[in-house]
Amino acid sequence: MRDPDGLVALRDVLAQAAGKLGFSDALATGALWRGWSDIVGDDVAGHAEPTSLKEGVLRIRADSPVWATELGYLAEDIRARINANAGAELVAKILVWTGPGKTATTSAKSARGPAVGDETEDLPDSPMEAFERAENAWRKTRSGGHP
Repeated sequence: MRDPDGLVALRDVLAQAAGKLGFSDALATGALWRGWSDIVGDDVAGHAEPTSLKEGVLRIRADSPVWATELGYLAEDIRARINANAGAELVAKILVWTGPGKTATTSAKSARGPAVGDETEDLPDSPMEAFERAENAWRKTRSGGHP
């Protein structure tokens, strides 16, 4: 789009280039990631985060099966909020998956230290510890619940 002087805005040039490269909604996607906590609220953002957005399908990682179930119930409301925030039909479908670890929001809060009343959770500090925890859980399920 050209302004009255005939100049083209840089964002329009970048948006056109992004579209040709398959990143047509890159700005809206970036806004979704940056505004996640504002869109879904601090409680949800403390337990879930977006992990990918491709062809209208938003994948959200929840830190527990309980939160994954809750997000399943909230999916339509979250989708509507995201699209309203983007001013476009950015998300058509939401898929929720469960994965171990802290969300980026939780990690950012923990860098400042726990707030009064926050409960801390013993989660793996390294990828190797996370792997060992997952392997132990797998072995337990394979042995019928016995360690």
